[in-house]
Amino acid sequence: MPLSQFCPPFPILSLLRRCGWLLLVLPAIAHAEWVPDLYEVVLPVADESAAVRNAAMADGLAEMLVRQSGDGQILQKITPPNAGAYVKQYRYEARPVQSSPESNGTAENQQIRLQYNGTRIMDFLRSNGLPIWGEHRAVAVLWLAVRDGRNQYLLKASDVSLFKSQLEKLFRQRGIPVIWPSYDKRDQALIKFADVWAGFSEPLQQVSARYSQGPVLAGNLAWNGSVWSGDWTLLDARHSQRWSLRSADYEQLLSDAVNQMADALGKQYAVLESSDGSTEARVQLDIENVSTLAAYVRVKKYLASLQAVQNVQLTRLGGDNVEFSLALRSRVDDLRNLLATSSQLRAVEKPVVPPTITTVNAAATPAQTGVPEPAVVPVGLQTSPEVTGRRYYYRLLN
Repeated sequence: MPLSQFCPPFPILSLLRRCGWLLLVLPAIAHAEWVPDLYEVVLPVADESAAVRNAAMADGLAEMLVRQSGDGQILQKITPPNAGAYVKQYRYEARPVQSSPESNGTAENQQIRLQYNGTRIMDFLRSNGLPIWGEHRAVAVLWLAVRDGRNQYLLKASDVSLFKSQLEKLFRQRGIPVIWPSYDKRDQALIKFADVWAGFSEPLQQVSARYSQGPVLAGNLAWNGSVWSGDWTLLDARHSQRWSLRSADYEQLLSDAVNQMADALGKQYAVLESSDGSTEARVQLDIENVSTLAAYVRVKKYLASLQAVQNVQLTRLGGDNVEFSLALRSRVDDLRNLLATSSQLRAVEKPVVPPTITTVNAAATPAQTGVPEPAVVPVGLQTSPEVTGRRYYYRLLN
């Protein structure tokens, strides 16, 4: 149902005052960066005995700790806690009969779906002085060039491939959302097989921008008759890294490649919070193109959900521009790294100076603001704190 049926199309300040109750009931808007099922692990099991279930819970918690910290070596740094205390719920499901390396040659026809308590896991990581990646993770664009005997090809979204399935499984285990390129005529005009094979950064980043503002992961895979080899490139907003790997088993090579990439991304984007629980800094974000109540709700919810952000306060409104004051849990660079790959906000170089600025102040009277008396004053908009700290400018994308 259109928002206009609830509230008339007044400017955003009037909307916030007249329709503030909607901020409490509007659902969170889903975006590509929000990783679904981040706290869920599915594992094959031989039976429903307590011993098998407890072992699966322990394995699932280990996977969850790696996923949440972004550190593939975390289990070497801590003593894992009792897994059962971190499981919210579980259920058994049927699965297709299949043999896999992890089943030791046995065919397991059922699996257990484990849902973990994300808050408790994050509290555990904090108490051990470990970083937390959080629930917002930029979608990575995944390119793979394959030479298999006389054949060479680029994998695309519509392909069915063992390589694709294995890579998707591995990235899902690490909690990294990925997208394959369609490699249509538009892509083909910008990038060729040789560009992906060589890991050339300029064409990879140029063509990947249509899919995501997140990192670009590019690899090549070749079979020489006895061993698989692959070169891998990670391109993100501020860094690039490369690896070369070899293995007789392509699954092992892909696993090593994904783990190295995921660890590198974890170091870049996981947030190490202040040890004393205090905020390191308060920064100001001036955001343009926030012209509707829905846009305001969207950007505020997004900022509040970032792991680097402790709280968000609206400080000023003017035309289509909004200013937020953000208290951070960690470094300013942690916030900027997250925003650099955002699909919702784009940094702008020049400050946006609105023609008029209205300070949100609960003490102001309707006559002073020029806005009729609100039926409900939105929670969180009742104060206008003194603002200090660094200022950055962004534009809300449609």
